Amino acid sequence: MRDNTEIGVLGCGRIGSAFVRGLKEGGHVPAERIIGSVQHQSSIECVKELGIRATTNNLDLKEVDMLLLATEPDNAMAALAELRGYVQPNTVIISTVTGRTIAELIEASGHDRIVRIMPNTAIEVGKSVTGWCASASLSDQQRQDVIDIIRSVSIYSIEVTQEQDMAKITAAFACGPAWVLQFIKYYKDACVHIGIKHDQSLLGVLATIEGTIALIRHTQKTAPHEACAHPDVLTDCVRTPGGATSEGMVASIVHGFGSALVLMITAAYEKIERIAKRNQSSK
Repeated sequence: MRDNTEIGVLGCGRIGSAFVRGLKEGGHVPAERIIGSVQHQSSIECVKELGIRATTNNLDLKEVDMLLLATEPDNAMAALAELRGYVQPNTVIISTVTGRTIAELIEASGHDRIVRIMPNTAIEVGKSVTGWCASASLSDQQRQDVIDIIRSVSIYSIEVTQEQDMAKITAAFACGPAWVLQFIKYYKDACVHIGIKHDQSLLGVLATIEGTIALIRHTQKTAPHEACAHPDVLTDCVRTPGGATSEGMVASIVHGFGSALVLMITAAYEKIERIAKRNQSSK
């Protein structure tokens, strides 16, 4: 990222604050070049605790190079409308708002350099999976700056070339921590059910997941071809014919474990699509 880049953060809640920490700790932007805007004077101290400049006047962000829109969805369009006509022509507006398209953000802001990003809650520890989609107006340098910002809080990012696919990324990965937490909960509960202590169950589940991820990554690096790291192949390494793992796998199929996960993600995707259509019809 360019040395003189100025960052404005419109809304310093969980997502906005996570970006500030990521940018500072990653050495991308020093604190003195970041300014955060919040609605209420009572929130000013929380912003100052991040070590950045703070304001309750959104117009104080009008001359930044990158403007991160991280407000609640209900407040986002009004905040952009307030800045309409004040944002500098080369400023890039980066929106974390669910369900608002680039076209809608352009209309609200009167500005055409727009990026939509969709992180997940692991952003708070710098390990988000983040999807992003940019308008065609960004320069190559601005695109690289956006990538640097996203990488400051992500372990994996996905550039979406067709904006309508952002709904899929949101359902699969922005909602993803909820899917994983549900799995951890029921895995832990099952361990308790068969007589393992609560603390041992949770720690054992987390360690098993961590170890399995490490196994997949190791196999990806060392296997002669990519298929060796496929979950089906690695599962067969655990599952002996007629054994306990095979018995458990059959039970998961019979009781619809895989189907439930597909239904969860599909339901989330369809809800996001309905929200987008409702936003369009309310214009």
